[in-house]
Amino acid sequence: RRAMLTAANHTGPFVYRYPRAQVEDHDIGAITPFEIGRGQRLRHGNAATIIAIGTGVERAMQAAKLLSDTGIECSVIDARFLKPLDEELLGAAASDSANIITVEENVLAGGFGSAVMEFYEQQRLYPRLLRIGLPDSFIEQGTQQQLCARYAIDADGIAAQVKDFLASA
Repeated sequence: RRAMLTAANHTGPFVYRYPRAQVEDHDIGAITPFEIGRGQRLRHGNAATIIAIGTGVERAMQAAKLLSDTGIECSVIDARFLKPLDEELLGAAASDSANIITVEENVLAGGFGSAVMEFYEQQRLYPRLLRIGLPDSFIEQGTQQQLCARYAIDADGIAAQVKDFLASA
């Protein structure tokens, strides 16, 4: 609802994407639009910062909880926008943590993680970066849950990849 209101209030092209999964309809009262180009830090931690977009945000939060249970504290950022990126928040994330992980339910090639990587390169910021998403190949049919598990972009897969990434430092 907030994305639709944001788009309706915007002048010019606007695209938003939503998954084919069923979404809970919560009575949230008054609906306010998002501030275009602004993300939100949802969790603080010092081992790494997970920057997620779309459906990856909830899974990133779940993965951060799983990691926290093993003593690894990660920040989580909901990027909200692919374009424009929240450059202030991304810059702060690179200052706060040397380890950045992006999460998206999208093909990695030319996707959200690539945009974040390009931003850091343009700003001459060089955190260690891990991009989690789909390979640039044919993705077979299945439920969203099945495909996320198969490609390790569910909470367990994200947590395992973050652990491996941090251990390789």
